[in-house]
Amino acid sequence: MNAPRERESRPGGGGSSLHAANPIVLREAVEALADDLGWYEAGVMHGIAMGRQQVVDEWHAVRADGGRVARMIAQTEPYDQLADRRGQHDRAVAARALLAERGITPAVSA
Repeated sequence: MNAPRERESRPGGGGSSLHAANPIVLREAVEALADDLGWYEAGVMHGIAMGRQQVVDEWHAVRADGGRVARMIAQTEPYDQLADRRGQHDRAVAARALLAERGITPAVSA
């Protein structure tokens, strides 16, 4: 077993380590930490901005898709007319009755 080492006596340091007693080393360590935290914060802020942009882009894509679907639906024949064309007159009558019950009137094209 090794014998305990005696601490060196330093003026004003009272045996503390070299790094703790050296104000230049401490200042450099604090500056390095502040620099690292600055880079970290910049990365976090950049990540947040990228995430927000992604949400906005996805929202615009969903709206564009919804617009395409709405235009496609608006250009098709109403269900009751398609059912009549297929010979499903009972379905056509039921569809018209449901629309009338809900207060939906067919669009009249000019």
